[in-house]
Parts: sequence; C-alpha cells; structure tokens
Amino acid sequence: MSAVSEASPTRNSHYRYYVLLILMIGQTLSVVDRGLISVVMTNIQDEFQLNDTQLGLLGGTAFALFYATFGIPIARLADRTNRKNIFAAAVTVWSLATAACGAAGGFVSLFLARMGVGIGEAGGTPSSHSLLSDYFTKVELGRAIGFLSMGGALGVLGGHLIGTALVDAYGWRMVFYITGIPGVLLGLLTYISVREPERGRLLEPGQRSRGQAALGDTIRSLLRNKVYVGTVAGHTFALVTVQALLVWLYPLIERNFGMPKTEIGAYAAGVLLFCAMPSLFVGGVLCDLMAKRSLKWMSWLPAIFVAASIPFYYLMLGANSPLVFFAYLGAFNIFINLETAPVFASVQANSDPAERALAVALLAFCVTIVGYAITPVVVGTLSDTVFSGLGERSLHAGLALVGVCALISIWCFQYAGRHAEDAASPLPST
Repeated sequence: MSAVSEASPTRNSHYRYYVLLILMIGQTLSVVDRGLISVVMTNIQDEFQLNDTQLGLLGGTAFALFYATFGIPIARLADRTNRKNIFAAAVTVWSLATAACGAAGGFVSLFLARMGVGIGEAGGTPSSHSLLSDYFTKVELGRAIGFLSMGGALGVLGGHLIGTALVDAYGWRMVFYITGIPGVLLGLLTYISVREPERGRLLEPGQRSRGQAALGDTIRSLLRNKVYVGTVAGHTFALVTVQALLVWLYPLIERNFGMPKTEIGAYAAGVLLFCAMPSLFVGGVLCDLMAKRSLKWMSWLPAIFVAASIPFYYLMLGANSPLVFFAYLGAFNIFINLETAPVFASVQANSDPAERALAVALLAFCVTIVGYAITPVVVGTLSDTVFSGLGERSLHAGLALVGVCALISIWCFQYAGRHAEDAASPLPST
C-alpha cells in the first residue's frame, strides 16, 4: 500500500491534471533515454569500430525486442493491479539501465544495457494510458493523450539539446550517466503522490468490465475488434519512417552535410518545438472535436494526416542543403504528429477497461518490432549492401524505400473508420 490513499479522486478534481503532468514528464524522460543513442551514434561507432548494421542493432533492435516482449506481460499486470506502482517501477528501471549504457565496454555490453532500457520502458506507456482512461472521458482523451504525447517530442528535443551539449563537454559516456538520474527521482515521486483510480469509473455501469479474462481470450477479443486492428496496423506502418529517422538522423546529416552535432541538435530541436509538439496537442483537440460527431473521425483523421506527410518526407530526402532538409522535416513532423493522439484515443475508446493496458502494449509491440527493431537494421543493411554504390547517399536510398509503408498505413486507417461507430456514444460528464 502506498503512502497516499488509493481512494478514487472525484471527477471534477483538478488533481487529474497533476497526474497527467507526472505521466507526461515520464514520457519525456523515456524518449530522452531511448533516443540518446542516436545523438552519440557516431562517437560509439568511432570508439568501438562498428558498421552500420551493428549501429542499427544498437539503435533499434536491442531496445525494441525487449520493449516489445516485456510490454505484454507487464500490460496484463497493469490491467489487474496497481498501475501507478508499475509506472513508478518502470521509470526507475529504465533510468538505471540508461546510466549503465555509459559503462559499456563494447558492442555486447552496450547491447545488454540497451536491452535493460527496453525492459524498463515496456511498463511505461501501457500503464500511463490506462491510468488516463480513468481520469478523462472518451471525448477528453484526445487532448489528454495529445498532452501526454508532447512529452515524447519534448524528450526528443531534450535529447538533441542536452545530449549534444553534454557529449561535446564531457564525452558520450557521461551523457548516459547524467540523464539517468532524473528518472529515479520521478519514480519515487510517482509512488508517493499519484493515486490509483477505480478502474472503469467514468463508464456507465453496464459498460464496465466484469474482470480480466484469460490472456488468449483477451487477445482474441482485440483481434475481433476491426477498429482496433485497423488502427494498430495503420499506426505501425505510419511510424516506420519516423522510427527510422529517429535512429539515423545524425549519421544522415553528418555524412551528407558535414554539420556538427550541436548544430544538428539545435535545428532538430527547433523542428520539435515549433512543429512536432504543437501538432501533438492540436491533433488531440481536433480528435475530441470530431469524435463528438462520430467516432469514425478517430480513424479518418490519421489517414488524412499520414497522406499529407508523404510528399514532405520525400522532399526532405531529396534536399540539397541542410536548411532545406530541416524545412521539409518540419513540415513532415507537423502532419505525422497530428496522427498520434487520435490513434491512442481510439485504442482506449474502443477497448474494454480490463483490456486497455494490453491494447496499448500490443500496439507498442507492433510499432516497436516493425518500426524500431526491424526498420533501422533494414535501412542500415540496405546502406551497406544494395545502395553501397551511392556513397554518402546510401542512407537516403534506404530511407526512401521504407517510406512506401505510409501508403499501407492510409488503407488501414480507412479500414478502421469503416467499422467504427457512426456516432459517439453518450458519455458521462466530468
């Protein structure tokens, strides 16, 4: 039992915004710790003499395989036990593993430390999204998840600014040591101050879950949910390009434009601050606005946003100067980040209260395996083999090839929209 009462907070309590802020800070730290590898990738490559395939394994696969694998059992635990305690433990574990990355002596030990980051972060997203669904109603979830998702963009921004400054001043190892400390403190604060709400408390009595079903039954229930399946597939293929860019952004720009890390970090931070972060929240606002008319818009909006992002992705890859590259990267970020809040709001709105954490974990599993475990390695391997004759443009070619996944994403979101409710169900007021 935590030091704080587990009684459910009242629906009109402002306390829920404090919980949202805590969860958003956790999201920020998770993305900082996850993405630092990209900032220091060339430093690690020089010290350990690694090729692009090995960098892809460190940048994506080491984290992703264990993030995805542990996400499902931890989510099952979150669907029947105390979610805030799981979140607090997860923050602490991934932060300690991040610090361990700084002590790596070579490829193998760094790979193992990155595995630890993945195991810790596996408990963060499912537990936090499930918590939010009991603090905010269906037509408020878009804004709440949009604000939570801003933590992800803030984390990438922090990684660019803080990470590049630290690596220049203290070296790549100290970057991992320093960034691991705040998460341990946040884990303690979460355990002490966050209250666990009653599960399904904002639903009508007839809509509340009667308890957690067996894992196989729960998975089959989700797979029969055509809206959920279409949403998961759509988001998975939409993020292929995003995850690939997260891993390969610094090597891509350093090789082709010769920009120093601090300058890359400053431009990337500007893109995140002025393009990605506002879009994450605006996407949530638009989702809540349109969901009041029909829940189908939770699927249609992502399809529209992904379609709008495609031209800017390829214009970015074809840019012949860093300024043009970042201009198109900014436009790409505006549209691709508008997609996020409607996706996660749809997952929560279309899931049973006893399935919500698992629903998010399965979504994260698909995104992580396809976008983060497989895609960076595919891009690196294509760069080393098929497109090696292109020299410094080999990474561009690999990224261009995986970009076709966005077309699959659009079809999947349209599929989900066809099976969504025509109108939003009556919801309790807050």
